Amino acid sequence: MRDKVLAFTEKVHNLRVAYNQDNIGSGFDKYSPQQEWHYDEAYAVWGLGYLNLYQLKNNISSLDLLDRIFEYLYASQRYDGSYGLPWDWQGQKKEEGYLITTSFVGLFLLGYYDLANDSKVHNLIEQIEKYALSLKENRSTHIYLNYSKYMHEDVLNAYAVAILFLTVHDYECNKDLIERLVESIEDGQPETGGFIYALYPPQNIDLPDNYHQCFIINSLIRTNRFLMERGEENHRINKIINNSINYFISNFFDQDQYLRKHTKDPLIGSNSFAYRRTLMLWAIGKAKRKLLGQPPSRSTPGFYDLGQTLALLSTDINRYLRYIESVVDQAEKKISSINNGYFFIRDMGHLFFGLTEVLLKLDMVE
Repeated sequence: MRDKVLAFTEKVHNLRVAYNQDNIGSGFDKYSPQQEWHYDEAYAVWGLGYLNLYQLKNNISSLDLLDRIFEYLYASQRYDGSYGLPWDWQGQKKEEGYLITTSFVGLFLLGYYDLANDSKVHNLIEQIEKYALSLKENRSTHIYLNYSKYMHEDVLNAYAVAILFLTVHDYECNKDLIERLVESIEDGQPETGGFIYALYPPQNIDLPDNYHQCFIINSLIRTNRFLMERGEENHRINKIINNSINYFISNFFDQDQYLRKHTKDPLIGSNSFAYRRTLMLWAIGKAKRKLLGQPPSRSTPGFYDLGQTLALLSTDINRYLRYIESVVDQAEKKISSINNGYFFIRDMGHLFFGLTEVLLKLDMVE
């Protein structure tokens, strides 16, 4: 299994090199595919993958390569310490950052700082923390982190990635905020165990999707493991993890371990009109296929979904090995369908990261 995953990881790396050479996080993105962009999140997730390979002493990665990623991120940090999109989005200018993107960059910088031990890196990390804390807002009985300075949305997956960053960076200083954010995630988790995209405002979103679930579960698992190493396991986080991972395995995999982009059972508990409408259309489609004797529809996952699922499953490598094998097979088939080397750079970066997480865990159990 390890040899197969390593060979595939090297293939993804070689695709990236052929695609953008030294411009590691530069390329097209599905949300703005008309031109190539230098994209903060893409640099960060490719960087997280290369950090893993550097730890494994794989010659694909090098300190020089990681230095180049850092130099880009050093130059691209915004005036308030944030990171974001290279284009305007939903009324927000490209000069402003987002919590989720900033947190991903923060996680890369934390790993890179362990290697570089450079004050320039530490300063960037401190600015990221200040930005995250500037998004804090008290509403009702909870504390929330807004998605950005201009988008007052309670996006649960962004919370979870920010929780991981704040925990690893400075748990003692951020302990109270982290606990309050965990409470908000717990309160936003329906009994089924899955998650909708945001608590506020109500979202016009369809069925619960794959990679946003993975962001939450994966980040909370890693947060709790960090705390356990300090003797401070968080039982509230454990409860969220157990409910959500059971939901994920049951609803995002078919019986043959085929990974889905959207849940096959959307009974998640949202009361919004948009969600009820989507649920009704889903139920009609399911009944129609059954009446016509057609197999259940399968929503095809993208590289983003495949990579984040691998990262999640790698947190318990022995338990989920057969699922990992199936997801790797799906990803290999999807790679083979790429036309003329064209792909979305951020999505492929998440696949690369997920593969290296599997490699890291396989090395630990061998």
